[in-house]
Amino acid sequence: MRRLLVLLAGILIGWGSLFYGYIRFQSLQTQQYNIQTQSTIVHELQSLARLTTVQMTVSKVIEAQKEFADLIPGFWLDDVITKALFDDALLMTVEAKVNAGIDLTKITTGNIIFVTDWTWWIDIILPAGEIFDVYLTEKTKPFERKLGILSKGNQELETKMRNDAISAIRQEALDKKIITTAQTNAQQIITDLIHKLWFQVRSLTFL
Repeated sequence: MRRLLVLLAGILIGWGSLFYGYIRFQSLQTQQYNIQTQSTIVHELQSLARLTTVQMTVSKVIEAQKEFADLIPGFWLDDVITKALFDDALLMTVEAKVNAGIDLTKITTGNIIFVTDWTWWIDIILPAGEIFDVYLTEKTKPFERKLGILSKGNQELETKMRNDAISAIRQEALDKKIITTAQTNAQQIITDLIHKLWFQVRSLTFL
């Protein structure tokens, strides 16, 4: 009887070891599959690099004028006379392009999460949308310059206006929710790409 019990115990242990080994093997296969698949998806996404998903065009007229405070210390001049003598005003038409999107070079395998093992459903975490660049087009140029009789004109005024225009237009694009639009457009593009890789996106969020 004891030998029978020992034999049964041996069989159970043997089967248990085989079952554990099988489960362990399956687990390792699953891990390897997930790692390889994550790497494939990340490679495809990174190949898109800086993905521009929205471009905004902004046009406006801006003006800059010389300040006259304490122009001649100790002397007060009427505004009309001051402008006639020292005025330096510039009107400029400005057109700028604003490009925004997702920098997919920042994505890693940690951004790809399988819903369950051996599934075709994944969760994706993308880098936040950002403005890539703001640049003035060839349509940006002065169209009127007013100089007083004694004014030589500030040679750096146009450069300053261009720099100020870029900063103002960047802020205007942010106020118009360009980042939100960039992320919304990116969601559709990324989802379509994942579908072509035979996966389904359960959720897509941004950092």
